[in-house]
Amino acid sequence: MIWILIAIFLGSLSIFLLIYFRFLQNKKIITLIISIFILIILSWTILKHYHKQNNDLHEKNKHNKHILTLGLTVPVQDGFGIFGQGSNTTINSYIRDLFHEYLIKAYPSKENNYYAKNYKPRLLDAMPLKQTQGEFKGYYKCNLIPGIKFHNGRLLTNQDIVNNVIYNKEKGGEHSGFIRDIKLDNNDKNCFFILFTDDQDPLNYHHLSKVPIILFEGEDSTIPNRRIGLGPFQLKEFDNNNIKLERFNDYYKKNDYIESNIRQIKACYIPDIQTINMHLKKGDIDVSFVALDKTSSKDLSRHSDLQIIKPESLIMTYLFLNCQKLSLEERRSIAEALSPEQKQKFLNQLGEDSARYQVVNSVSDSRMMGYLAEPNFDNSCQSQKPGSDKEIMFFSINATSPISYRYASRITDFLQKEGFKIKHEVRELNELVNKGEKGEFDILMISENFEDITPYYVLNYFFGPKEKGGSMNWHQLSDNVEIFQYLNDLKSNSDEPGYDQKVRDFHQFLFNKYAIIPLYCQKYSEIAMRKNVVNLDINIIGNLDITKLRKI
Repeated sequence: MIWILIAIFLGSLSIFLLIYFRFLQNKKIITLIISIFILIILSWTILKHYHKQNNDLHEKNKHNKHILTLGLTVPVQDGFGIFGQGSNTTINSYIRDLFHEYLIKAYPSKENNYYAKNYKPRLLDAMPLKQTQGEFKGYYKCNLIPGIKFHNGRLLTNQDIVNNVIYNKEKGGEHSGFIRDIKLDNNDKNCFFILFTDDQDPLNYHHLSKVPIILFEGEDSTIPNRRIGLGPFQLKEFDNNNIKLERFNDYYKKNDYIESNIRQIKACYIPDIQTINMHLKKGDIDVSFVALDKTSSKDLSRHSDLQIIKPESLIMTYLFLNCQKLSLEERRSIAEALSPEQKQKFLNQLGEDSARYQVVNSVSDSRMMGYLAEPNFDNSCQSQKPGSDKEIMFFSINATSPISYRYASRITDFLQKEGFKIKHEVRELNELVNKGEKGEFDILMISENFEDITPYYVLNYFFGPKEKGGSMNWHQLSDNVEIFQYLNDLKSNSDEPGYDQKVRDFHQFLFNKYAIIPLYCQKYSEIAMRKNVVNLDINIIGNLDITKLRKI
């Protein structure tokens, strides 16, 4: 700034002297010499300023090469969705996995046209091994890799695993009931034994891969510290608007990320999408975790320093119908109105890419075989619209996908024209889930990013009992005996002959109850990032491994 002021001063002085000496006819030579001298000083000052500016920019770029800045439109919640503190949102999951580790990890793959997961050890030196004899018969033996450190420098032991498992069971979360008992090996601080609640449950490893190992503090190690973990980055600063993580030098698997030059990650909460796009163009943000709509994608793709990646997606949007507030006949009238043709018409009206969005008529993962098959109506039940005096409360979540709000508005307008007295309101995620659990709704619209990819898991998640991993018990179907039978049939291997028909039969049963109406799936996302961000590692279900990114 000082160089600019000097340049302005000298320029002004030069003009003044030129005007002054113009009136002194006998001093023309002096005027010329002084003017040239001042112009030389002025040019030198300007060059000096731009040289310094270029050096500062070079140093800034050199420094920023090791800093990755993420743009978020939703805040990261304290607790990161761990053991009941904070919601288990996609953003919370991304940030959580940067500084926390798990006993095992799932690696998705595609086998026989189905998407499957292979589990591999992380904190363990091998996968759990079932004991067939001795004191721990029926238990699974687990051995921790020796020498693993928490971010505060304390060594990981089997007691830490016990603390996490017990606390998780006490909180009663989605992944809490699968372990019946856990025991220590008193002679080996890295060895422990776990007893599954149901040894044949195909979701045991899935649940085990979802429980992060956090530090417990206090005299009796009973106070959980969700901010201290075992992952490749350690949390340095946190508030709901800004987060800073730094590379953990003592990470036990640091050779896995040897190609990455990122030493620090910053996550910035910016609720306005247009503001995030502006910072992305300027280079203040490296990666935007915003699912782009068609307009934003076209705008950002024209910028020479940006790239648009299109990872596969497992996002499906659907309606829950409250079986307690809407009769079977009323639910059928809504299901008939929202026909496959009408759902497609909504997508067409929104003008989005048909390769990205597709109508869904079944409730399992959108890429499962048979998901477009239309269920048949049960003729033993006749449709009947709710009375004109019955107001239907329709809630949708706040902007979970690029088209969710607009699609919900289309549904509202259409049903109103069809004679339904419907009122649409938008809610934040936590408030929406709370209303769902209490049953304070008639229709609920949710866009779900499926983490798992088997028909059993997805259907059990929605309709199974809580003790079996179900989470959506508020639809009032989870105590139905037929639900148990259908779910048990789906526990078999998905590549068995006739498995597809089992899935479709379950869909037909659910459709006959009119408890859920699938709407559309989003087959891929669009995410914008700077072109100098390379080494993109995106798995088969569209998850980006941030820890392996590199800046050039």
